Amino acid sequence: MYNDFTIAKSFQGCNDVLRLVTCYKGMLRRCLVPEDSNYQYYGERGIDICHRWLGRQGLVNFILDMGVPDGAQSIDRINNDMGYSPENCRWTDNSTQQRNRRDNYHVIYKGESYLLIELAEKYNLFYPSVVLRMKRGWDIERCIDTPTPKSWDDYLHRLQEKREHNNKTINRIRRTRRTRKRPVKLE
Repeated sequence: MYNDFTIAKSFQGCNDVLRLVTCYKGMLRRCLVPEDSNYQYYGERGIDICHRWLGRQGLVNFILDMGVPDGAQSIDRINNDMGYSPENCRWTDNSTQQRNRRDNYHVIYKGESYLLIELAEKYNLFYPSVVLRMKRGWDIERCIDTPTPKSWDDYLHRLQEKREHNNKTINRIRRTRRTRKRPVKLE
């Protein structure tokens, strides 16, 4: 009897067999095991796995249909509302997967449809700042047309400058309060 590791290892060109088997088993867990921490996002939503990828020959069929990933690629569903099947799955890098999430912001800017992260990159804006602006209710034009810090370091530097300015202001107010003369109580 062969286990999943032995089956996967028999495929030529697969350098990272353990990663391939882990990917396959993770897909099964997310969709089929209610105790899995991600089941609510997959199985509970009706995301299923094609019958060909289940059962005794499931891993073999999965590898035959999908091939072997290059480098650090992992499995990605093209349409996030459909299940795992050869027609709806591909091997992609992390950047592509992050752009194919349900929680991405899809916006229309100057008559064209974009992902918010694409606009941030196109206009060299700090993406977390743009997202925060959207959450605060800014319209898309204002979000994109207002400059942002360029990186986390720049953001933290600006935050530190604000704190220092606020501390100076607070200290100045405290000094003013201490030097003011207080009225003398007459008895």
